[in-house]
Amino acid sequence: MNQTENYQLNQWEMTDRIRMEDFNADNAKIDAALKDQVDSLAALAATVPLRGNCQIYYTTYVGRGIGNANAARVVTCPYRPLAVFISSTSANCFALYGTERVLANKNYNFATCFLWRDNSAIWYGDGPATGLDNLNETYRVVALMSTEITDPAE
Repeated sequence: MNQTENYQLNQWEMTDRIRMEDFNADNAKIDAALKDQVDSLAALAATVPLRGNCQIYYTTYVGRGIGNANAARVVTCPYRPLAVFISSTSANCFALYGTERVLANKNYNFATCFLWRDNSAIWYGDGPATGLDNLNETYRVVALMSTEITDPAE
């Protein structure tokens, strides 16, 4: 008699003798495998909610060629942003909640100012490049957000 590859269940051939013990053994293997699967899924379902409170927000914008404090860029998220990543062909910027100044281009030679207000991250510089606002340049923004109501700095 042949057996299946994964659970070694019986695979009868025409010349094999069919016995009740073989069926019972197969049913016991199937029952144990299903029970293991259900237990694993239950453990996973209980663990996933404990793995954090982070959500991701994504948007883009096109630079206006301004980039000063009076024309700051703002991204408003559904929840408080904990980290913001901004990227374009000429700049890459990463800021954590509470950071006030970050280095923000591929050569890391100029600083961008950040402000944090409720569900918004606000940034500017002393010109279009430092303000991540080069004329007609597309910027991609990814924010990692806290779904907690409390201030993450506490």
